[in-house]
Order: sequence, then structure tokens, then C-alpha cells
Amino acid sequence: MSNEMNGTSIEQLQEIMRQQENMQKQQNMQALSNDINEKLDKMPLYTHDDELSQNDLQLPLKEPHKDKGFFKIPEILKEPLIILIIFIIMSLQPVRDTFGKYINVINPNQQTGEVSILGITIYGLIFALLFVAIKSILPKIINH
Repeated sequence: MSNEMNGTSIEQLQEIMRQQENMQKQQNMQALSNDINEKLDKMPLYTHDDELSQNDLQLPLKEPHKDKGFFKIPEILKEPLIILIIFIIMSLQPVRDTFGKYINVINPNQQTGEVSILGITIYGLIFALLFVAIKSILPKIINH
């Protein structure tokens, strides 16, 4: 049996089909290119003088310190954990004695054993200052 049907061979039909596919691909690419160019023409252009809002500059950024030790802790637990650690350290007798040497008002009264409200306030202030210092310094230490 012959490979020719009505004067056209199978190879010729395959070649015609390849050419049609290539033409279709070129048409699709041209349509896509035209579509992109039209959308680009409609987009506003920014220059260095234009003010960009924060929304214009929003990019999803990965925080580089997420895979390091302390930052694996859920965000909601970080501050309470810092507070707990400071509280435990400041409750240690050697630490209290050291602070008491320099700030007499935080020591308990010799006769009653009570600490004055001023002593409690000063100890609380030291606690708060340590918390702020640790909270601001800790991310810098961990990231480097």
C-alpha cells in the first residue's frame, strides 16, 4: 500500500501540522507580548521625586533570625520568658545582696523585715530597665 493519499504523503501532513503549531505558538506569544505591553502602558511610572506609600513598597520579607535558637520560641512567649528569667536572677540572694550594697533602700528593715515602698519601686525600676535593655539588645546579639 502506498504512503500517499490524494497526492499528500504522511510526512508532508506532519510537516504542515508542525508549521501550523509553530504559527499558533508565535501568534500566542505575540498576543501575550501585546497584552503585557498594554498593561505596562497603563501602569503609573514612579520617579525618584515621587513619594511612595508604604503599601507600594510592601514585599514579603523573611526574617533572617527565624531559624536561630531563641527565635524558635513563639512570639507570644518571648517577653514572658525574658521577664521570668530576669525575675529568677534578681531573686537570687547574691544578686539581691549586691544591689543592696549599693542601694541601701532596697534592703529589708532590720527590725521588721519589711522593704519600704521606695525600695520596692527602685527594685521594680531596675527590673524594668533590665527588661528593656535585654529586649533591645538580644535580637542584635542573636542576629550577628
